Amino acid sequence: MSEDKTLYNTKQAAAKLGTSHNYLRVIIQRHPELAPAKLSDAWAWTDEDISRVQQYFERTRTEQPQ
Repeated sequence: MSEDKTLYNTKQAAAKLGTSHNYLRVIIQRHPELAPAKLSDAWAWTDEDISRVQQYFERTRTEQPQ
């Protein structure tokens, strides 16, 4: 049985992450391992993809010197 996944565009994914879509695109350019799959010429974000970037944000925020 296949599992239905909701797909988001970059603007929607950025809104879920609480950041701008431009900043999210910069993160993807700097860290291509975080990039979601592409449909045609646009990224198609799943909840898992968004979660992976959220974990990256949390990890980098905790590694910042106080």
